[in-house]
Amino acid sequence: MQLTSDRLAAILDGMARVRVLVVGDLVLDEHRLGVVARLSREAPLPVIEQRESRHLPGGAGNLAVNLCALGARVAVMGIVGDDRRGRQLVELIASNGADTDHIIAVAGRATPAKLRIWASGDRQFNYQQVARIDSPAPAPVPGALAAELAAGLHGAAASFDALIFSDYE
Repeated sequence: MQLTSDRLAAILDGMARVRVLVVGDLVLDEHRLGVVARLSREAPLPVIEQRESRHLPGGAGNLAVNLCALGARVAVMGIVGDDRRGRQLVELIASNGADTDHIIAVAGRATPAKLRIWASGDRQFNYQQVARIDSPAPAPVPGALAAELAAGLHGAAASFDALIFSDYE
């Protein structure tokens, strides 16, 4: 079947009726953008003057907000740490229109984050990614918490039209 503009419009119109549960790894993506000012005297690497910083949902959170942007009604299930990053991530997902009631904040667990450094060599801001720093590596989900998530999934699945599992790692 050929994808015509009318068919695409019908698909997008239908997204508003679709209820999707996204289950998976939740990651906070941070992007720092800057301009290369000079080379460091300490090592042969650029010194970047930061111009901008952005925080975005990563992993399953990214998928969820993209589905929201297409008009779907989305809920997210996963775990975050009961930390600043986790709270920020849940807020970002919710502010993009997704239901975050199925996200569990776990005390003592660190929310994974991926920091991407972008630099431009000119004032036209043609950015290129120069580094990525991951912290921390996601810890395995303890058995009791995995059972709680499975029970929540079993109870919630019937109220959704689609389930999407996102395994970022």
